[in-house]
Amino acid sequence: MHAVAVELREHAGRDDLDAVHRLNAGFHQGLVRLGGSALPAQQISMLVHSPVLLRTYGSFDKEAMDRSAAHHLEIAAAVRAGDPDWAEAVMRAHLFSARASLLGPRHQESQP
Repeated sequence: MHAVAVELREHAGRDDLDAVHRLNAGFHQGLVRLGGSALPAQQISMLVHSPVLLRTYGSFDKEAMDRSAAHHLEIAAAVRAGDPDWAEAVMRAHLFSARASLLGPRHQESQP
C-alpha cells in the first residue's frame, strides 16, 4: 500500500488525473481486502470506480491534491503500524477534506 501511495503522490504532483484515479482505486481496494467485509467492499468499489470520482479530482486545487496524497501515505503508515484507530482517523479526515474541496467546508449552526 505504501508503494501505491508513493506512486499516487508522484502522479498527483504532475496532475496526471487518470493515473491518480487508477492508483486511488487500487489503494482503496487494498484497504477493502484488508478489512475482509463484503458489503463495504462492494460499496467502495462502486464509488472508487465511478466516473464521478475522476471528475472530483479535477476540482481539487494543488493544496487539496497534495493533502489527499499525504492522507494515502499516512493511511498506509497506520496500516503498517497495525493501528486501526489511526487509520480510521486519517480516513475520516480524508473524506471530510474531499467533501470540503467539492462542496466547501461543513458549517455547524451556531448554538443560541
